[in-house]
Amino acid sequence: MEEEADIMTKNETSKKQKKFIEILLNCDYEEDSDIYSQIGINEETFYKWLKDEGFKKYMEDAVSAHIIGENPKVVKSLIDQCKKGNSTALKIYFDLKNKEKSETEKIYVTILDDVPNEKN
Repeated sequence: MEEEADIMTKNETSKKQKKFIEILLNCDYEEDSDIYSQIGINEETFYKWLKDEGFKKYMEDAVSAHIIGENPKVVKSLIDQCKKGNSTALKIYFDLKNKEKSETEKIYVTILDDVPNEKN
């Protein structure tokens, strides 16, 4: 079967697997079965792929990169909504700012804790 030959070997991602992830990230489908038919696999093959650590790692990396790439658009949209007075957006914005401040304070405290005490 062609599908069997398309299963990833160690440290290698097949063209169909890359296409699958591309379709998934671009939301170019309505149902999972649409993705399978677009790349010529069945659902069983996809679940075989998910058992492969290399494919899972490739998929996680692709999703992470995609999310990071979308961050500027999301932040701009959030700020636009804040400017329009959207109370939910304002809450999210200030929650994020407070979280950022808290994490910065933790780093600062850790740095201070690591400074050796002067012995007289």
